[in-house]
Amino acid sequence: MKVTLEKKEKNQVHLAVEIEPMEVDTAWERAYRQVSRKVLIPGFRKGKAPRALVERHVGAEVLRQEALEDLIPDTYSKALVQAQIEPITQPHAEVVNFEKGKAATFKYTIEVRPEVTLGSYLGIKVSIPPVDIQEADIQRVVEQLRRQKSTTETVDRPVEEGDIVTLDLHAKLDGIPIEGMNADNYVIEIVKGESLPGVVEALLGMKAG
Repeated sequence: MKVTLEKKEKNQVHLAVEIEPMEVDTAWERAYRQVSRKVLIPGFRKGKAPRALVERHVGAEVLRQEALEDLIPDTYSKALVQAQIEPITQPHAEVVNFEKGKAATFKYTIEVRPEVTLGSYLGIKVSIPPVDIQEADIQRVVEQLRRQKSTTETVDRPVEEGDIVTLDLHAKLDGIPIEGMNADNYVIEIVKGESLPGVVEALLGMKAG
């Protein structure tokens, strides 16, 4: 099998594949065996009718298509290995010529990964502006870390700001439940301005139960 690679624009390549006449005839023979097992010809069991009779019965084009369906995927896979390319899309296959007893030619149009050429980057200099870190910035980050690493424990006292409360929440408007506002074992942190409006204020001072 002879494979010719031609690079085109927009990350496309053309693979022209030429197949020896012997391989073409083998594909036709396989197609005959496959088709003969499917058709019923009077006087013959399936798969036992002569090739010429099967061809007259189903038509030469049916055998040709069967041979191509068997040959094209196999040829394409081998051509990729031989040309050492990695496609990123399914190929467009074109049958240039395909006849019994003659060399066949297929052409595949394939999209591949783009080739990237790096520019000169070793001499590039980047200036980093100075960062003015204040004491308040440090304390804010420390407090965030403390909250992230903190653990909870049960307390026996009214709810205070900063607590974490577990409750059953059932919201209604004019006696009608509000969709999406009902939950059991709902966990909420008592932080004003960051949770559901009105809920945090209502929970302050409440006790378990």
